[in-house]
Amino acid sequence: MSNMYEPNPSWVRFTSMAYELRDADKKDIRVFAGVLFDSLDDDERRWWFNLFARELYPKERWRKMRIWMERRYEKNYEWTPRRMASTYLNCSRMDSKMMPLLIKTARQVKNMIRMRRKREEEKAWDEEHIKDEGSFDD
Repeated sequence: MSNMYEPNPSWVRFTSMAYELRDADKKDIRVFAGVLFDSLDDDERRWWFNLFARELYPKERWRKMRIWMERRYEKNYEWTPRRMASTYLNCSRMDSKMMPLLIKTARQVKNMIRMRRKREEEKAWDEEHIKDEGSFDD
């Protein structure tokens, strides 16, 4: 059994490759990325793209985006997630390649609002129903 504090040899190798690539010319980095992503199938490419997108864009930016979408959905609940994503894309001047991720986020935000509204309606109904029945002490 290996010591958990010893670095994994492949991790060390990949880390050193990343540092070497960081010092490379932008054209060389583009060629490397093109060859790397051409060797992947669509699902793997999409998985890596989502990973990089999450790492490259700070969590604060995603949080602000979710808050922005939530405010818009409160006023325009009938909007589709695609329309919300498109509106955010235009307002934020974000790259259009981020559209699938924005649509997914808009779906999550709209679902969150839908569930919140449902809970509020159930709570209001419960309070009204209890008020109408009166107390059990009669």
